[in-house]
Amino acid sequence: MTAYTKKNNRLVEEDAGIHHEYYECMCDSEEHVLRITYFMNDDNSLDEFEEIYITTFLGYQGFWRRLWGGLKYIFGYNSKYGHFECTTLKVSDAIRFRDLLNRFLESKNRPILKLEVKDE
Repeated sequence: MTAYTKKNNRLVEEDAGIHHEYYECMCDSEEHVLRITYFMNDDNSLDEFEEIYITTFLGYQGFWRRLWGGLKYIFGYNSKYGHFECTTLKVSDAIRFRDLLNRFLESKNRPILKLEVKDE
């Protein structure tokens, strides 16, 4: 069963130690949202998993367009532009992401990311 908790005025999905955080793009497009998935123990320390999963939305295409793209892929066509989207993080989200990565690195006894944000 999935539980939801309120964090930073947003509902955060929590399911058996699985945590998700969402990072919105500066353009506020629903298609440019990063979803970060990680695992935590009951004592709020990161679990002994070696991964943090990052998921992004690649945009919707209709059935025929996806079929055509699949056929081109099967026959070896490669677009010079690739298949990707981008997300531009707000400073507050970048700091939150850095803090998550630092917690992950500390749990693996690795050096933390030493990034400083200078106020303008």
